[in-house]
Amino acid sequence: MIKLAWPRRRLWPIMLVSIVALLAGVTAAYIARNHVSERREGIAPSVTSVTEVNWADATVDTEIDILGACPAGRWTFGSSTSGELADHAVGGRTGSSARLVTSISSVAYGDLTGDSEPEAVLTVACIQSDISSSVHPFLSGQLLAVTVRSGRLVGIGLAGPEHARYPSVRVQDERILAQVWYAALDGNRREYSIFAPAHLRVFEWNRNAFTQVAGREAPLVLAPAKDDLGSPSLLPTILKDGQQSACPGGTVRFKHSEVSHNGAQLLVTGTAQPADLDNDGDQELLVQIRCTYRGVSADSLLVMKQSPSGLVTIDVPVANAGQWDIEDGWSLRNSVLNVVLLERGSGKATEISMPWNGTKFEKVVGAFEIGTPR
Repeated sequence: MIKLAWPRRRLWPIMLVSIVALLAGVTAAYIARNHVSERREGIAPSVTSVTEVNWADATVDTEIDILGACPAGRWTFGSSTSGELADHAVGGRTGSSARLVTSISSVAYGDLTGDSEPEAVLTVACIQSDISSSVHPFLSGQLLAVTVRSGRLVGIGLAGPEHARYPSVRVQDERILAQVWYAALDGNRREYSIFAPAHLRVFEWNRNAFTQVAGREAPLVLAPAKDDLGSPSLLPTILKDGQQSACPGGTVRFKHSEVSHNGAQLLVTGTAQPADLDNDGDQELLVQIRCTYRGVSADSLLVMKQSPSGLVTIDVPVANAGQWDIEDGWSLRNSVLNVVLLERGSGKATEISMPWNGTKFEKVVGAFEIGTPR
């Protein structure tokens, strides 16, 4: 006969811990299998708040078609496999070859419907081409507001123009405040700017859809990419010796990147940088413009602000009457403009750092006058 001996008392804690660990592992495995099964069967896992969602592992029911090619229905997201899109999630839908792409790093949260519960605002793009073949289309799209209904994530409405970029999105006072910016692609699908600084638009939920309640309805464009005229742009008069005009100013409209004005030939050189210097949501445009006047060509560096009537020069960090050449690679970082000027004749290089003081740059060089917009 075999006697059964119970474990000594000191072994009980060890056995108990082992049993608990085993049960926890079994439970976790069951939950994981159940979750995978739910996603395969199109059953959305229960959600309590949009702020707790991992968007790279989410299921969203949309009530509207997105960008004309991603139909309403259930979209199941997973992590992007493209290295260029490491911070994006890609969604698929049964019965559709399209892919819904969203940026995980730019999700905005806040109450939009007045129920004191937050919604999520996603920047989304609908892609029908091979995801690994191109990157740029993912960056242009629209804004999708997502809420929680009975434990499900539901896309309730779209905001903003289609096929635009959204550098900044936030929710404030039950409204979406979004910067809207446009870019274009050349024949080789390389991105180039059309010199349209981002502008602020404000959207409000009206129980059925989002409507724009403030901001621009179209961008201002300095130098258009197509055969159109740019927006009215007020340029400064560049002065030589403090009083003589070295380049006449006034309101012009560029065609492509050129325009003739009062005997001067003006050219947008292709060097520009947008930045919201005054933090009002509408970006300013720092741009290098070449003026050829009375046999002298010189590049000046302008700061242009968006106004109701067009783009208006508010400052000229480098007002060049022909004394210098501006070395390639000037930059704006942390509200400080860094420029290297090469003195004509001697070739002497001078590096200047110009801090923005809230209204203009300090330590500017050259002289200029700015007229009244017309």
